[in-house]
Amino acid sequence: MTEQRESNQEGNLHNDKRSLAPLCAAGKISDEFAGRLAVLASTAQIRAVVLPAPYLVNASNGERNSERNGERVRGEERQAILREARTRTEETFAEIDMVLATTGGQRLTANGNALGFIVVQTNVDGIAAIANLNWVGTVMEDQSIRPIHQAGSANTR
Repeated sequence: MTEQRESNQEGNLHNDKRSLAPLCAAGKISDEFAGRLAVLASTAQIRAVVLPAPYLVNASNGERNSERNGERVRGEERQAILREARTRTEETFAEIDMVLATTGGQRLTANGNALGFIVVQTNVDGIAAIANLNWVGTVMEDQSIRPIHQAGSANTR
């Protein structure tokens, strides 16, 4: 029984690597993240940050008047750019939610944001399905941020 389970786990690992390989080659998922995904159980929940392709975040492609003149974008023009980015992010929510509903996950980002990223929690199949969406540029592992040195340690004195 144990040999069969190990064989099945190896087969699943091989299948997961194969299904994630095109996404790695396309630059949507890093090799390191794909390697970590490949060793997880199919039901394990993973938090990930979904970044849109650059064209989705910056649809204007630098065609604003202030940017053409070398000036910094200010005031109402800046607010318009932020509103536009938030709207484009929210337009992707329905598609993300549909993928997450079929793969057993949830969207953790409630509102659109200026950077266009969406945080999700799903399984390996969900990560692969999201990365396969045309508008997705990158799917990154959501990792805890920790200080390099603990306060009061010899390195920070």
